[in-house]
Amino acid sequence: MKIKINEPIKDFEGDPVRKGYGKDIQNLFNKFIGIVNKNSGSDIANKISDEFSEAVVSENLTYKSVIVNSLMSQKESKGKKDLEADYDILKMIYDSKQPDIDKSTAKKIYDRICESYSNPLIIGRCKEMLIEGYS
Repeated sequence: MKIKINEPIKDFEGDPVRKGYGKDIQNLFNKFIGIVNKNSGSDIANKISDEFSEAVVSENLTYKSVIVNSLMSQKESKGKKDLEADYDILKMIYDSKQPDIDKSTAKKIYDRICESYSNPLIIGRCKEMLIEGYS
């Protein structure tokens, strides 16, 4: 099955999940900028907004980044065979924008994601793509 790994993971409202911060922080920041703009002027608000964007705003969380982070994290010592298998999967992920992943590899990737992440949204979206995609 070909997987579009560069697609962003979507939240429950269909918006891309962002690395680094959630929608609540972005909404709070937007309110803050509105207050600064009202009380101090748009020049200061724009400067703060630009600096915040460079420092905090990050890219969309993609399936690729989740898969790579999961395979690169090592919570326990692994044998040579497992490390070589992980390398082969990573190479496949980086060699194609839509790698063709077989069912057993998809299951292995999903298991590693479950070991590495505790966010139910990420786990659920990856399950939909990797496991339920074969159903």
